[in-house]
Amino acid sequence: MSPEEFLDWVNAVEEIMDFKEVPMERRVPLMATRLRGRASAWWQQLKISRNRQGKTKITDWEKLKKKMRVEFLPHNYTRIMYQRLQNLRQNTRSVDDYTDEFYQLVARNDLSETQEQLILRYVGGLRAQFQDELIMYDLCSVSDAHQRALVLEKRFARRPVGNWSSTARASAGAAPSTRAVPSQPAVPAAIKPAAAASTYKCFKCGEPGHRMADCRKSDRPGKALFIKPDGAIHDSLEGYDQEPLFDNGSEEMEEIIVEGDTGPLLVVRRESPNSGHDYNIGLCFHYDGPDD
Repeated sequence: MSPEEFLDWVNAVEEIMDFKEVPMERRVPLMATRLRGRASAWWQQLKISRNRQGKTKITDWEKLKKKMRVEFLPHNYTRIMYQRLQNLRQNTRSVDDYTDEFYQLVARNDLSETQEQLILRYVGGLRAQFQDELIMYDLCSVSDAHQRALVLEKRFARRPVGNWSSTARASAGAAPSTRAVPSQPAVPAAIKPAAAASTYKCFKCGEPGHRMADCRKSDRPGKALFIKPDGAIHDSLEGYDQEPLFDNGSEEMEEIIVEGDTGPLLVVRRESPNSGHDYNIGLCFHYDGPDD
């Protein structure tokens, strides 16, 4: 029997006896009828040992519970339960699972805390996002905090798991997807040279099928640059054998004389302020016309 199972059994027996209003002097014999297995063997050994030692029978229910706790619970069980309650956190569990363990640990520990302290202990074990929301409410009990935490859990479950920046970083770090490219049909080797030959013509003779370096029909490069509409080759170099023509200077050029502007010229001169003189403005007349 585990410690939790033993405590649950004791609590259930007490509830039944309280419901049936069993007198205190009759609770020990009634409880003895409910013992099974190891508990029944222990009870029989305890009665024999006390009888040999000359001790009286156990008739007090509280005294019997104390001896049963010493026998079926670890010696540091109280310390373990209190440490588990202090370190209780929700982490990745649901709100219901966390609440169930919270109530069990509170029942296992004999706490003398007020209702407000229990509420703060319960909220302090929830996730940080739940704590930030619940701290704004005026909670009246642990059950009230539990119900509001369930509403928050459903609300956060409807939100997307990651934000835009995380999604963008994840998509940027992922390898680009590749699409299957349909394979091109293979071209027979006999057709390839003919198709390639029709794409260019000779620069010298103008006929397709070969290049200028392989041409044997003309020794004059650039002769077949231009082809007439009737297909005849036109020598584009004709007319360039004559001597160049230059101007002989026989034509007379009209001479244009441009004269500058004439008339009075105004000049403004300013003296330095450090010289101690006043500002003077002088007029200088300049005339480029003929003398009278």
